Amino acid sequence: MSWFHHHGHQVVVVVMLLAACATSAATQAPKLSPYLGWANEGSFVKPPTGNIKLGLDGVPIVKYPSGWENNPTTTAQWGLQELDYSIHGRKEHRVLALRAADWLVKTQQHDGAWVYAFADVNTDGQVLTPPWRSALAQGNAMSLLVRIWQVTGQSRYLSAAKRAVAPLQVDTATGGLRATLNGGTIFEEYPTLAPPQHVLNGFLFTLIGLHDLAATGDRPAGRLYDEGRTTLEANLGRWDQGGLPAYDLTDRLIHHSYDPIHRYLLVEMLAERETPQVRHWLDTWYRP
Repeated sequence: MSWFHHHGHQVVVVVMLLAACATSAATQAPKLSPYLGWANEGSFVKPPTGNIKLGLDGVPIVKYPSGWENNPTTTAQWGLQELDYSIHGRKEHRVLALRAADWLVKTQQHDGAWVYAFADVNTDGQVLTPPWRSALAQGNAMSLLVRIWQVTGQSRYLSAAKRAVAPLQVDTATGGLRATLNGGTIFEEYPTLAPPQHVLNGFLFTLIGLHDLAATGDRPAGRLYDEGRTTLEANLGRWDQGGLPAYDLTDRLIHHSYDPIHRYLLVEMLAERETPQVRHWLDTWYRP
C-alpha cells in the first residue's frame, strides 16, 4: 500500500485545512465596496452593432481598425461591473465576473503584465507598437481579482493581483509603467516616452487598484499607492485647464466625455483618503 493510500485521510485533512485558511484570509480582509457605482450604469458590452461584443472565449472584444481585439482593460472593467450587478442581487452575473477574472489569470504574462496584441494610437497621435502594456489594465485587473478572491476564497486570484504590481515598479524607459512627474511617481496608461502623456484617469484608476490590493496587506502595493498618492496631491492642479481637468498633460485638451469619469474617480480618492488638495480640485472642477 502506498503512502498516499495509507495516509489518505491525513492528505484530505491537510487539503481541507489549507482551503479553510485561504477562505478565512479572504473573509478577514476588509470587504471592498461596489466599484464606482457601475451597477447603476448600462452594460459595457453593447449590442453587436456597437464597438464591443462578447468574443468566442466569452469575454468582450473591441473593434479597432485592425479588427476585433481582446482588450484587458475592457475585460477587467466588464468583470467589475458584472460583479457589482451580482452584489445588487442579480446573481446570474457572478459567473460572468468569474469568467473575466479567469481570463485575466490565464492571459497574465510571466512578469505580471497584461499586453495589448494590436497597434494603437493615443490621443496625442503616438503609435503604440504591440505588445504594449498599460497601467490602466494593471489597476483595473487588480481591483477585479482582489474582489473575486474575496468572493471565492481562491488564492490564485490574489496571487495574480500581487503579480500585477511588478510592471508598476519598472520605469517606462526600461519597458515598465512607472514614470515621474515633478520628481514623484506616476503610472502611465500609455507608456510613451517623448513626451510622457500623464493621462489623469489612467493614473487614478491605477491608484484605486493599488489601494484595493494594499487593503489585503500587500506591502509593495501599499508603498506604490503612497508614492503615487503623494504625486497626485502635489500635482493635481497641473491638470487644471480653465476650471476643468485636462485629459492629459501633453495636449491639455478637455474631453467632456471624461468629466463624469474624472468626477467619480476623485470622489473615490476622497473616500480612500480625505485630503484638502483633492477636495479643493474636486470642488473647483465639479462644484456641488
